[in-house]
Amino acid sequence: MRIDISFLPALAASFILVLARVGTMLMLLPGLGELNLPVRIRLTVALLLAAILLPLHQNAYQIDLRSFGPLVAMLGTELFIGAVAKDASDFQVKNQPGHPAADASGNVKYPNVNPLIEMTDMRDAERSYSANINVINATRAMIQRTLDILKS
Repeated sequence: MRIDISFLPALAASFILVLARVGTMLMLLPGLGELNLPVRIRLTVALLLAAILLPLHQNAYQIDLRSFGPLVAMLGTELFIGAVAKDASDFQVKNQPGHPAADASGNVKYPNVNPLIEMTDMRDAERSYSANINVINATRAMIQRTLDILKS
């Protein structure tokens, strides 16, 4: 009896690409991406979601395992898409024939801005900024302590 495992490297590469996108989105998601939720739980949820989504998206990736460069580029693309997913929702359209911005059929397009989402994004950006400031301050303190140790 012979078992064919030639598909495993391509399957593993597809799983890594799906995990990269799902994991990045999950880590940045409000609620699940919070610091008070343990990393192991976030990673477990990302692994489970990637395992569930893999059969649906496996054929979307044309993976050439003979060269490493394109695979790294695809991984970078998946991480970027996971981190900066564009809102593709349509504008809100209201029928207001007397409005100065109305088109020929009397429809006016209003922005698709959701204040709740924008406030959440602003809060996440503020937390990231605060975390970066804390890292900079800790680095400065460590450098200062190192210099003090070297002086004595």
